Amino acid sequence: MLNLAYNPVDELEMGWNVRHVNDLNNIEVLHRSLEIEWIDSLQTINKPEFTVHDIFVQWRPFGPESLTLGLAVQNLFNETYRDHASVGDYSAIPGWETVRGLYEPGRDIRANISYQF
Repeated sequence: MLNLAYNPVDELEMGWNVRHVNDLNNIEVLHRSLEIEWIDSLQTINKPEFTVHDIFVQWRPFGPESLTLGLAVQNLFNETYRDHASVGDYSAIPGWETVRGLYEPGRDIRANISYQF
């Protein structure tokens, strides 16, 4: 994880976040299926590495204790990936071809306005 923020003036903050996750290989799966004898041996899956970039800008035109305008772009380069915390891809295992975790959302652009009083 890398987080960089820059304040060119007190009212403006810009930032860039990068998250890199290394690959995980030969993860043993289907322990319960082996236990209840649906399969004869444990299987393995791999989870590929991914890198996601996010950027943001926040502007407080009247100081830190009032109006804030923000814009953020998450997954800036529209990376296609499955988070390692989600279900992996079992499609290479016979009989389990339809089991695949969902991909994370693509590029996500968000604007916000908040007022603190």
